Amino acid sequence: MARDPYQNIEDDEEVYTRTKHYQDFLDGKQWLEVVQDLPTYKDNPEKMMAALELQVRKYLDRKGRKTGEPIIKDLKKAYDYLGWMIQLAETGRIVIR
Repeated sequence: MARDPYQNIEDDEEVYTRTKHYQDFLDGKQWLEVVQDLPTYKDNPEKMMAALELQVRKYLDRKGRKTGEPIIKDLKKAYDYLGWMIQLAETGRIVIR
C-alpha cells in the first residue's frame, strides 16, 4: 500500500504541488501522472525516479531564494516530490490524490 506523503502535514494553505495549473491536465490526471506514462519514462522507471529527484533537489536548492516566498513552501514542495519517489519505489506508479 502506498504511503500518503501528506499524512503528517497539516496546513491551512492549499497543498503546494496541487495548484490549479496542475489540476486536470489531461483526462482528469495531473501533469506528473501523465508524464509517467510517456514512453521515455514508462519504459525506464529509473528516468522517472531521476526526474522526481531533480525536482526534490530544485526545491531544496532554491529554498529561501524566491522573493516573498517562505522557506517552508519550497520545503513542502520537496517533501511532495520525495513522497512520490517513495510511492514510485514501493508501487511502480504515482497516484496524486
